[in-house]
Amino acid sequence: MKKFLILLSRELNINFKNLNVLITNLIFFSMSIFIFVMSFSNDLDSVKSYVHCVIWVVLLFNIIFSTEHFFESDFSDGSIKELLTTGYNFFEIILSKFLSILIVVLLPIILILPFFAYTIDNNYLFYNSLIKSVVFGGPSIILITLIGQILLLSLRKNKVLLFILLVPFYIPTLIFAIGAVELEMIQQSPDKNFYILIGIFMITFSISLITGKLAMEELNN
Repeated sequence: MKKFLILLSRELNINFKNLNVLITNLIFFSMSIFIFVMSFSNDLDSVKSYVHCVIWVVLLFNIIFSTEHFFESDFSDGSIKELLTTGYNFFEIILSKFLSILIVVLLPIILILPFFAYTIDNNYLFYNSLIKSVVFGGPSIILITLIGQILLLSLRKNKVLLFILLVPFYIPTLIFAIGAVELEMIQQSPDKNFYILIGIFMITFSISLITGKLAMEELNN
């Protein structure tokens, strides 16, 4: 466990030193939501009915664009091979990358979401479900994107292909995450959607570790 924490600490130190990436992610997310809200400022009642959809679309693109450097730089400078020679395995490397993305990319977005809910309406009733949907659904999006990045590295393909290939795998998470907010809008319990999102994460987590390991082994042959 101590050995893994050292690896995770390494990942966090590398990413927190690149504060421009973190700041750029937050600016992209914030400005996208802000521009959308301001564009429909004369019809806030309508905005409140589908702003959660917009937030999820922006979050999806934010994760896709911000995870690229987590693996590509390590493969290009030989850091992955160096970690393997020091005794780390592929599972530990993938898990450390996943947790670092959670902390560096997803956590700041979760922390600022209440601010956007207040900006839309200081009595916005559905932000609890919105935040829960991001908490339960965001990790699955990160895992799918992370594995997609590894597979594209092995294929040496254009990054535009990433979104095209992974869209079918994003859809279940998006459906139940957005649906959770919409259930609360019609005064029904969204809990079943949250349970499904947890189940999707558990399945995605297992498949992603195995797929990522096989892809990284192929890259290092």
